[in-house]
Amino acid sequence: MVRRYQRSLATYYVVSDALLGAAAFVGAYVFRFRSDLIPVTKGVPPIEQYVNVLPFVGLLFPASL
Repeated sequence: MVRRYQRSLATYYVVSDALLGAAAFVGAYVFRFRSDLIPVTKGVPPIEQYVNVLPFVGLLFPASL
């Protein structure tokens, strides 16, 4: 019982880390290119480039912790 609970809790942590890493990645894009806090001097890349990389960020972020 305890092992099953620990396994499900660890799975929850890994999945939540992946989702929060992806959200931070998208949030950084929005903060950098859609807000006026940092001036953009060389153009804004399309969001599709970042969305294409998002699965890799979701996989690599939990592995980096």
